[in-house]
Amino acid sequence: FTLSRASADLNPVVVASSPNGGSSSGSAPNSRCEEITIPMCRGIGYNMTSMPNELNHDTQEEAGLEVHQFWPLVEIRCSPDLKFFLCSMYAPICIEDYHKPLPACRSVCIRARDGCAPLMQQYGFQWPERMACEKLPVHNSDPDNLCMEQNNRTDMTSHYAPVTPATRPTKKPSSTT
Repeated sequence: FTLSRASADLNPVVVASSPNGGSSSGSAPNSRCEEITIPMCRGIGYNMTSMPNELNHDTQEEAGLEVHQFWPLVEIRCSPDLKFFLCSMYAPICIEDYHKPLPACRSVCIRARDGCAPLMQQYGFQWPERMACEKLPVHNSDPDNLCMEQNNRTDMTSHYAPVTPATRPTKKPSSTT
């Protein structure tokens, strides 16, 4: 992922070990960050989070139960950005010396929503209001509001295709000469 602000893109080295120097399944006693335990969010590009999150979940267990509802959409791959976006909401990145929320950029949300909302609507579901993209910061717009953009997104798009129930393979018309 990339941290974005008004005039610079930062590519931080995300905390890869506990503050005591080794990897840990928990967190150091004075640390506000904790290792991500939500299965869907492991290996997402960062490995530390803090609770409560912006959705008012007090524990990762609580957040994990709710985010798991989106697993079928992640599996269907309606958007290459969905998993990263969901994890940024439910298990937000925690950087020990940065104490403000660090959400995904609005563009990540819009790509996830645009890819998945049509499929959700076909099954009677709406994009959740609590995840409204308009609430998120715009990439490179305000130096005081950092946000995360997913790295290597173009590399991932080859593994994802827009999916709609109405999509069917079509035959190419045979050309006659």
